[in-house]
Amino acid sequence: MAAADPIAGAPRALVRADAGPAIGLGHVMRCLAVAEALIDAGWCCRFAALALPVGLADRLAEAGLALTAPPAAPVAAGCSGDLAWTVAAHRRDRARLVLLDSYALGSAWRAGLAGTGVWVATFDDMAETRPLHADIVINPAPTAPGLAYPRIAPGATALLGPAYLPIRRGLRGIAPPPLAARRSLLVLFGGSDPRGLTGPCLTALARRFAGTADRPRLVGVIGAANPEPPSAIAGATLLVDPPDLGVLFAEAGLAVSAAGGTLAELAVAGVPTLRVIVADNQIAAAAPAGAGRPAVIDARDRPATAVAAEVADRAAGLWADPTARAGLAADRPDGAGAVRIAAALAARIEPARV
Repeated sequence: MAAADPIAGAPRALVRADAGPAIGLGHVMRCLAVAEALIDAGWCCRFAALALPVGLADRLAEAGLALTAPPAAPVAAGCSGDLAWTVAAHRRDRARLVLLDSYALGSAWRAGLAGTGVWVATFDDMAETRPLHADIVINPAPTAPGLAYPRIAPGATALLGPAYLPIRRGLRGIAPPPLAARRSLLVLFGGSDPRGLTGPCLTALARRFAGTADRPRLVGVIGAANPEPPSAIAGATLLVDPPDLGVLFAEAGLAVSAAGGTLAELAVAGVPTLRVIVADNQIAAAAPAGAGRPAVIDARDRPATAVAAEVADRAAGLWADPTARAGLAADRPDGAGAVRIAAALAARIEPARV
């Protein structure tokens, strides 16, 4: 699908987020899920990014998002040049709403945007930016309702907790076959895999399952922002930025995944998942309070070889225990978080249309 032309009279939104090897694809992907839901609800959406990996711009356009050209001279995310460019973009497009998702946008930057009078919605993960200068705050983490949003975003509509997990259109409503029929073991370390764990983990898994009667099909999913993807691994299939993750998820009897945004997508698809923490901001998502006993490995500050060895041992144990795997996939979100976010944005910004 080509990017949609503006529809006369339709409310317009600008999305401001970046992606790349250092920050991965998660910020862009969750904004994409919300933008898809806004488009389905009759909005026109434009995307403004200072950095996008090759191919990701095409994916955004296929989803119906027009793209704003980056500044002619390179600027850093969160600087005054970025603010001026973002303000010019939303004014040129007459956007009613700007949706933000970036750790680089500080309080002064956000105050400058809010001062233009545009409605501001923001994804936030840790309530560390004070104040947020936002009209709508989105944090789907289970711990989000207990964070300081009433103080750092007074008066904001707070969309907090797992009901607001933003799932992309193509991953909603997956109906996987029974667990016994799913013969793939997926390895996913996000859009960029900054720790370089995909190759070591697939190699260790291939060795661990070599010669076993119940050997799964090993599939490594390589993100579009991975700067050094593994080239080939004996006993495993490597897929670079596959277009239809839904099909892969429906075939997966187990996944090994970094504890980022992909966890929500795997959960909606009912995929049992061994969660690997590779950054501090993944701790709450990997093992939320009250979520039973998820299978978790903490990979921070550990050599890749040690992490890979533990991944292979834990994954082999789970593969041999269908009951344990079924328990990891028992709590499936409904996948409607992006639709709920879009509805809440419309209710706050365009109440006469709701």
